[in-house]
Amino acid sequence: MGLSNQMEPEQFEIMDRVEQNHWWYQAVRHLLVQCWQQRDLQLPGQPRVLDAGCGTGGNLQFFQEQLKPSYLGGFDLSPLALQAARIKCPTADIYASDICHPELHRASLNLIFCCDVIYVPGLAAARSGLEQLVQALEPGGQFILHLPAYRWLTSAHDRAVHTRERYVLGQLRQLMRDLNLECQRASYRLCGLLPLIVMKRLPSILRLNAGNLNNGRPNSGRTNSGSSTGRTSDDLQLPAPWLNRWLLRCMQWENQLIARGTRLPWGSSIIGIGRKPQ
Repeated sequence: MGLSNQMEPEQFEIMDRVEQNHWWYQAVRHLLVQCWQQRDLQLPGQPRVLDAGCGTGGNLQFFQEQLKPSYLGGFDLSPLALQAARIKCPTADIYASDICHPELHRASLNLIFCCDVIYVPGLAAARSGLEQLVQALEPGGQFILHLPAYRWLTSAHDRAVHTRERYVLGQLRQLMRDLNLECQRASYRLCGLLPLIVMKRLPSILRLNAGNLNNGRPNSGRTNSGSSTGRTSDDLQLPAPWLNRWLLRCMQWENQLIARGTRLPWGSSIIGIGRKPQ
């Protein structure tokens, strides 16, 4: 997750502490590995990689170990996130920048990764920045976007990380077309776990929706530090080891389907892999 200065500090601290072992983060990285093993999604050797919204650096560390990139860069707005990322991946080019107005330290890139970032400023505000990032992609380069799904899933966790928008799969596919990218994969994620996620979040979903109705305004997913919904969420707390392993195994099975091109019908997250035409 990026744009961490938009998050409550407590959420940033939790992310920094758990992102190496938490099933959610591990499942995202497992999916990337599964995808890159597919013939049509293979990357060139020693690619030039940018993590657009690098957060606390766990994914940078993963890219360094998995891809052995010739260039590895990452940006974020939060000084706290950048400090943690530099500790985790000291050889990477880590700097302060914004997804809406991204600074680029390389003119050409083979892979751009943007995980749960644009939901904070919103798609309209981030669009020009995304276009600038795509311009830096080499022909054949990959742009990987990960987004939260379904506005009705807005919960206390979204309030804690200052979510502005959640999305449906059609929006991601349209965005790929608008960016002139060939959509190689597009699917919901956490399909099988969605009922459990809804059950866990249901009290805060109902509370937030009721509060928005009482205030006479639509649910925007935004808050401030004085929100009665609280400043933090336990969604990223590390579960018991047995549960963490079970959840990861569920996701590993699902990841194999997505990597092979299966489009899952629902889920709490969305992933899209676009390729810049040759």
